Amino acid sequence: MTEGRVEAPGASRFGYRVNLVGLLGLGVILIWAVIALFAPNLVPHSVGEIVDLDYFGPMSRDSWFGSDYLGRDMFSRILMGARYTVGISLTAVIIACWMAWTSASKSLSSESGSPSTPMRQRSPI
Repeated sequence: MTEGRVEAPGASRFGYRVNLVGLLGLGVILIWAVIALFAPNLVPHSVGEIVDLDYFGPMSRDSWFGSDYLGRDMFSRILMGARYTVGISLTAVIIACWMAWTSASKSLSSESGSPSTPMRQRSPI
């Protein structure tokens, strides 16, 4: 019987394998970030402007996603709302990373490296 050698999948240039789902997620994040940055230049109407006298109006050339209960353009409201969503998400990620970093640095800087309360050893019986 011959033994075959199993090799790990190849790593890319930076030491990570390329993951299609990861690249797709990165693409979605980048698209929303670009939309959030350029939203004031992309919106066809002001956020509070009433563009349709028919509330809950259907999609049309003037309002791509229709209108809400006051006749405001939903497309403009979604694009401008992306600015707040991306900003809040970025803030939450920064806070979570900071908390993880401080927690990890505190646990690594402990003198003994063991938990603060010693664990009891079980008897062999």
